Amino acid sequence: MLFTLLAIMGHGLYLTSTGWGWIHADKVFVMTWSSLTLPAVFAIIGDNLPQTRRAIGFGGQSILKRVPIVVALRYE
Repeated sequence: MLFTLLAIMGHGLYLTSTGWGWIHADKVFVMTWSSLTLPAVFAIIGDNLPQTRRAIGFGGQSILKRVPIVVALRYE
């Protein structure tokens, strides 16, 4: 979960970046941490939700993961 929070913070850094150099640094930061967090989040969802609710859990996670990306790209 720590890596997930770091990835979210990386998307927040997009909003405060003042130049292209910072945006590229943020991009590497976000891509690295995001790739490490996805399997852990899926495991948590799969372990904690009953089988009849897992699709909703995975769908909600996918939507929430993409909201910061959309907001960050809007202001890029």
